Amino acid sequence: MPLQLSCTNQTPASLCRQMPVTVPVGKKPSKLPAWVSTLPDDLRGSINAAFRTEGFEGKTGETVIVRCPDSSAILVGTGSERAISAESARKIYGSLILSAAKAKIPHVASPLIGGHDALESAEAATVGSILGNYQFTDFRTDRSKLPVPVQSVTLWEPDANKRRKATTGIESGMVLAEATCRVRDLVNTPSNELNPHKYALIAAKWCDETKIKLQVLGPDEIKRAGMGAVLAVGGGSVNEPRFLIATYTGRKGRAKEVDFALVGKGVTFDSGGISIKPSENMWEMRGDMMGSAVVLSTICAAAKLKLPLNLVALAPLVENMPSGTAYRPGDVVRTLSGQTIEIISTDAEGRLILADALSYAQRFQPKAILDVATLTGAICIALGEVRCGIFTEKDDLARRLDKAAASSGERLWRMPLDEDYDEGLASEVADIKNSGGRYGGASIAARLLRKFTGDYPWVHIDIAGMDLAPKGRPYCPKGATGFGARLVIDFLRQK
Repeated sequence: MPLQLSCTNQTPASLCRQMPVTVPVGKKPSKLPAWVSTLPDDLRGSINAAFRTEGFEGKTGETVIVRCPDSSAILVGTGSERAISAESARKIYGSLILSAAKAKIPHVASPLIGGHDALESAEAATVGSILGNYQFTDFRTDRSKLPVPVQSVTLWEPDANKRRKATTGIESGMVLAEATCRVRDLVNTPSNELNPHKYALIAAKWCDETKIKLQVLGPDEIKRAGMGAVLAVGGGSVNEPRFLIATYTGRKGRAKEVDFALVGKGVTFDSGGISIKPSENMWEMRGDMMGSAVVLSTICAAAKLKLPLNLVALAPLVENMPSGTAYRPGDVVRTLSGQTIEIISTDAEGRLILADALSYAQRFQPKAILDVATLTGAICIALGEVRCGIFTEKDDLARRLDKAAASSGERLWRMPLDEDYDEGLASEVADIKNSGGRYGGASIAARLLRKFTGDYPWVHIDIAGMDLAPKGRPYCPKGATGFGARLVIDFLRQK
């Protein structure tokens, strides 16, 4: 059962007898909230004792559970910020939910934590709570040792106007959290359960729920369209490629005008092909379709949020495998644009399928093109598992993404896109080659993509390194992160 959130005018003195009430406390020295004085005497005394103990410092996300015979509370640290940011609020709620889940507490009550308005506070609370409560259990037969998911969070707010805003924030927060959880689910799903065909069926279900138009191109249609790069990369697998075209019309009066074309890399498993990867950690390559999951979940979220935009999301889906029918190093591939690419490494496959998808995106004449991809190991070397890299020649798109990163907490760093990197793409037998060596690899790959975007404003988001969390974080358990969905949605939500 999904985590339920609501906002009430009940007092903490009433709620504490039904479920633990959350007591937010800043880093010491600090004071308990004034409303603690309204709680039952025994609970108030226990809260004061827990607050005074040397073991509790009020660090962000630190928790202590206080139980009395007829009431209970959870102290949660809010850190040293005077005005708690949305990102800190998400971390606080994520930590709160994780603590409750481990203690098998099914229901929690909390005031709105944070210095923002009620809508923003409730949205942050919702996102942090749902993402902190996330578990992927589809293939677990024994769930007895797992934390018991929290069932509900009740936010209290005495002001009726703020309560209405909070309800709106809960609704938008649930859409944002769902988009992230959907990406997590797909990345966590093993590749034998998520080949291109099965993936297309899931996408169809998502789109049907939101009344988004979805067109699925099979191998023959991909061939007729002229997408030679998609066919080449998918040619080594018995699981044939698909090409998804999802369309959302949020501006009915100008239905033919496309504001943004969203393109996502969808390699459902990347063995490296003939240029096969080392076996160590190859299992992680089931997540090489994360970019496609981001753009598909984003367009569905846009529909649920009723954003006044017209969007198209394109997802080339392939499985990159070695076989007698696989493309080879030294081959030359003809792309949809007519440009030819010499294959240096079959493990540089993402840029190939994106080349065709970016060319296809131009058919919609969008105001701008945005692509998302787990594209290069080089971006991991540059930025680690902390930020994604963005590449664009358009300062306005970079500023807009910076703003989205600040609001979503999904951090980024703008990377260079100088023409000089084109030297790494020079080929003796084709227009370009698909790999330019070790140095500047992320920028060289981005320059290759740039050759397939025409004159359209474009930004490339390289999320390699951000797909899997090696250890748990406050609102992200170990495993798939879902990174990028909230970043792109916040990018689209800007006025």
